[in-house]
Amino acid sequence: MRNRDMQFSALRRLAAAAGVLLLLGGCGPIFNSYRYISLEAYEDARVVQRARPSPGEYRWSVGEIPILYEIGRESYTLRIEIDPDIFTPVYPAAMIRAVPTGDRILGIEPDRQGKDPGCPHWVIRDHAPISAPVRWVLGPGCDPPGGPSDAHIRFKIVDDEGTVMGEEAIPYTVKQDGFYVYYDAV
Repeated sequence: MRNRDMQFSALRRLAAAAGVLLLLGGCGPIFNSYRYISLEAYEDARVVQRARPSPGEYRWSVGEIPILYEIGRESYTLRIEIDPDIFTPVYPAAMIRAVPTGDRILGIEPDRQGKDPGCPHWVIRDHAPISAPVRWVLGPGCDPPGGPSDAHIRFKIVDDEGTVMGEEAIPYTVKQDGFYVYYDAV
C-alpha cells in the first residue's frame, strides 16, 4: 500500500509541476492591429460593398471596411475583393478577377515584382481555368520596392490565347482599423 501511495503522490507532484509550467510558459494573448488593403484613394476604383469582419473570438473594434471594388476598363472590369476574415488581419490580401465586357475569356498574369519572387505572394491554383480569380497576399517584409509611394498591385490581363489585353498598376494603401488578438505559446 505504501508503494501505491508514493506513486500517487509522485503523480500529483508531476501534475502540479505541469500546471505551473503551463501557467509560466503556456499560451498568452498577442494583440495586433487589424490591417487590410484599401483602394479608396485610387480614383478609378469604385467601392461596391462594405462590411464589418465577423467578430469571431479574435477581432475587436473593427469597423466597416470596403470589401469589394470595381475598376472599369474599356474591354473588362476588374473586381477586387478584400475578404475581411481570411488572411487579412495577419497578411493583407485581395482576390482579383477580370470580368470581360465581351465574349472573351480573361485571366490575370501576375507581375512578380518585389525583393524576391514570393514578395508579394500570388496564389494561383494549379490547373485552374484562366478565368479563375487569383489571390494577392502582402506578406511580412513585403514593402513596395520604391517605398510607400510605389505601393501598387501589378499584373497583366490576358485572354485565353495569351494576348495581353491590358497592364495594371493599381495603387493601394494598408489601413489599420481596430485590433485582433490570438493566443500563442510564450
